[in-house]
Amino acid sequence: MIGDDLDPRIKNTFYLLFGTIVYLAVISFFLFFLTETMSGTEILFALTLLPLLAIFVMVWGYGMKLRMPGLELEYFPVEKSMRPPTIIKENTTAKEAEGIMKKGKIDFLNILDENGFFSGIVTKADILKVREKGKMISKVRDFMTKREKIVHAFEREDLKSVMKKIGQSKHSRLPVLDKNNRLLGIVDSVEISDMLSKLL
Repeated sequence: MIGDDLDPRIKNTFYLLFGTIVYLAVISFFLFFLTETMSGTEILFALTLLPLLAIFVMVWGYGMKLRMPGLELEYFPVEKSMRPPTIIKENTTAKEAEGIMKKGKIDFLNILDENGFFSGIVTKADILKVREKGKMISKVRDFMTKREKIVHAFEREDLKSVMKKIGQSKHSRLPVLDKNNRLLGIVDSVEISDMLSKLL
């Protein structure tokens, strides 16, 4: 079985090659086993019918993709559904972070380190815990959830894989990172559903 971590385009190439091999094998079967029992006209008809059937199946499959694009999530890169992130620096205080959340009417913030790399997130729940302790001057780096513990999506990852991560992690939103751990955006399960509903 082809690995789930392969690029969808590579997997599709493998499937195409496999289909070609199967088709050639079927043709060889007809030529080798049926030449003695079929006339030349019958053989020609059979060899003509097979590619016509293959074309019919491909056209039918393409029509299904148009009518039900949700079944083809692997063809939708995560970039098509992500939105810009709201970011703060690690040295931002809990009080400042709370103010940004209230102003933007959001419940979490993405945090970048001094080099601009994604380092973690802080949520409203985190801020409330800090407030209860009376430590609103604390830096978010001291109580944020660090990147290593955060489920995230990768640049060019397909939506099928992203939705699987969302389901397994039970988080409705995931940060999208590039290969260097730079934050590119946020992907939201609700926004993915809205995008797909418009395509149906």
